[in-house]
Amino acid sequence: MSLKEDSWENLRHWTEAFRRLAPNKHRAAIGITFVLQIRVSKFAFPASTGSLAISTLCLGVLPKACRRAIILKTKPYQLNQKHKPFTHQITELEPISDHKEIVRILGSHCFPWDVKKALEFALYRTFAVPSISALLSKTGEFKNRTRKRYDDTELLMAEILENGYDSEGATRAFRRMNEMHNRFNISNEDYLYVLTTFVFGPIYWIEKYGWRKLVENEKVAIFLFYREVGKRMKIKNIPESYAEFEQFHLKYEDNHFRYAETNKEINDYTMSLLLGMRSESVPGYK
Repeated sequence: MSLKEDSWENLRHWTEAFRRLAPNKHRAAIGITFVLQIRVSKFAFPASTGSLAISTLCLGVLPKACRRAIILKTKPYQLNQKHKPFTHQITELEPISDHKEIVRILGSHCFPWDVKKALEFALYRTFAVPSISALLSKTGEFKNRTRKRYDDTELLMAEILENGYDSEGATRAFRRMNEMHNRFNISNEDYLYVLTTFVFGPIYWIEKYGWRKLVENEKVAIFLFYREVGKRMKIKNIPESYAEFEQFHLKYEDNHFRYAETNKEINDYTMSLLLGMRSESVPGYK
């Protein structure tokens, strides 16, 4: 069976699995979500922002039971065991010298859908910090150019993740990011916290929802990768160990998470982007 035929076989399997769970009015949304999951996770192609918006919208309009089933019970990785060779490949790599390759394999082959979604939710966590949301509100970027702001971040990070932080494209990406950020008075502590969300967002998500758990070497590799990213973003005082970095992450959230009007404002702009359209406009939804 070809790769294409195998993917459609999985689609038929998923559709049958949910046919009895979902009312007729939700089946169109489920179908779109399945197709997008095949595109992202089966072939390990990066999804476009538009595709992510449709995928998020589909999940948003479904009943809670169906959403939970999509996320927890029909992960493509549980149905397709062909991803295991990549896991075996990681076991032959060393986290200190090979962390770039480990992160690439995890994000492109083992957990593409999980990493994508985890980083989306990691972005949301930063909105719970008033100093961060206030700055985002003041710049007007999320209000006036929400999609451009989202696309810029996604494209810059995709270059770094896919080709490594020392590639020619990554060097240009860091230069661009630093130019944008240097215009604003951002504390090193806030910079450092945002960096932690890129590390622990995917780790915590995969721990809870992934088709397998991450092993210690993979966690350390993710930390080391983003530690190098942080250095190139001119972030100071990055902890030397995974444990210290996690301790900073948890302590920062305890000290800084609190409600502010700008938190809700930035959240609402971003939610509108991810949904992309009103739920009533989804075919079959009333």
